Amino acid sequence: MSISGISDPKTILVTRLRFIGDVVLTIPVVRALRQQFPDARIYYLAERAMGAILEGDPDLDGVLSYDGGIGVSGTWYERFMCQIKFLKILRSHNIDIVIDLFCNPRSALLTLLSGASIRVGYDVRIRGAVYNVKIRRSGSIKVSEAYLDGIRALGMEPETSAPNLILSPAELSWAEKWFYKHGLSSDEPVVCVNPGASWPAKTWPGQSFATLCDRLIQKAGVRIVFIQGPSNSDQVCAVIEAMIEDAILVEYHPIRQISALISRCQAMVSNDSGPMHIGPAVATPTVGIFGPSDSSIWFPYDGTIGHSAIKPDVARCCGNDVCTEASPCINGISVTSVFEAVARILAGQS
Repeated sequence: MSISGISDPKTILVTRLRFIGDVVLTIPVVRALRQQFPDARIYYLAERAMGAILEGDPDLDGVLSYDGGIGVSGTWYERFMCQIKFLKILRSHNIDIVIDLFCNPRSALLTLLSGASIRVGYDVRIRGAVYNVKIRRSGSIKVSEAYLDGIRALGMEPETSAPNLILSPAELSWAEKWFYKHGLSSDEPVVCVNPGASWPAKTWPGQSFATLCDRLIQKAGVRIVFIQGPSNSDQVCAVIEAMIEDAILVEYHPIRQISALISRCQAMVSNDSGPMHIGPAVATPTVGIFGPSDSSIWFPYDGTIGHSAIKPDVARCCGNDVCTEASPCINGISVTSVFEAVARILAGQS
């Protein structure tokens, strides 16, 4: 395939610097590129914590971790030299095409400095001048389709917009051993629960999570496994303390090991957050709990293999990440509605 004068590009870079959920949703872009260019070197550029989810992906030749001097102690000069070092690494890959799916000022600058002759991105504000192939939005409002518009701009048509996170046999084996170590067997369903979220208005009340988990244990005979991040461990522990029944808290592990654990579960319940997107990507039926975000955009899985989005029953939501009302809309979601969604998943598997 020839793209704007490049016949069979040797090196392609996809970049989405931030947010694990967004990185997961760009996986179909990587899959389509690998199918179209089986001999090309394909790399992914993201901040270190975000790109870790794609480490070892069979369709990537590597993940470039950009820190940009963040967290580097020392003088401004030392941080500057850290960025120069990264730019040297970036340019050493002799990139032909960059597809920037973030298009913020930093990713636009990195796209320009990569040296790529084909630079794909959105025509946004001044930085849109960096991109010589402009992304035009298709009719779909789903964010997964918006990312695929990046390769449609190159004349390609992807086969699917569903992200699939490919885990290694070693990662899956580790998850099996973890389940065995914690007394979890195939005779009882296991539900993974993520009560964390990045913003208060996206966080279902802890007591609601506690009541849900107790009811799942008592009425559906499940085992509950909680996952946590470094920023919400107190929040998760508060939910466990509010429960009557016992649950298991997953220790801190690399994100791909956590993904392997999620893949081993029969269902997942999560606030609208990055981990919520991992469930569908590893084929675990997922119930997403939504507040101000539009699930039509951010939950492109609704209705497939048991996935469902639970939304507040309100006429209008303020749409803010930090709610301006006395009680956020998400507080109006009933425990019963989430319980029934999980029960439907388990009934379909039995």
